[in-house]
Amino acid sequence: MNTPAKAKGDGTKLRKGATPIFFLCGLALSVICFRFIGGYLFLVHRYGFARVQSEGLHLLKMGKGDPWIVSNGDKVAGPGFLWFLVVSGIFLVLFLAIFLGIYRLLPESEEQHVA
Repeated sequence: MNTPAKAKGDGTKLRKGATPIFFLCGLALSVICFRFIGGYLFLVHRYGFARVQSEGLHLLKMGKGDPWIVSNGDKVAGPGFLWFLVVSGIFLVLFLAIFLGIYRLLPESEEQHVA
C-alpha cells in the first residue's frame, strides 16, 4: 500500500507541526504587514518621515471604504490598489523567509512506511 508521502518521494514529507505553524505565521504576519508596516509606509508617504517621527503619527482606524483616521485628527482616503500591491510584496517576502526558517527548525515527521 502506497502512502501519499511515499508516492511523492522522500523529499516531500511535511515536518511535524508544519501546518499550524504555516497558518499562525500567515495570520500574524498579515496583521503586522497590513496594519503596522503598511500603515507606517502610508503615513511616511503622506506626511514625510520627519513629521511622522516628530509627531508620533499612527493610524487609529483603517476601515474598508471609510476614510482612515490618523492620530493627529486627519481623515484621509485609503491609499488604493498600489499600496495593497506593495504591502503584499512585503508580506510574501517576510512570510517566506520566516516560515522557511521556522520550518527548518521543526522536527522531522515520524511516518510509518508499509511495504
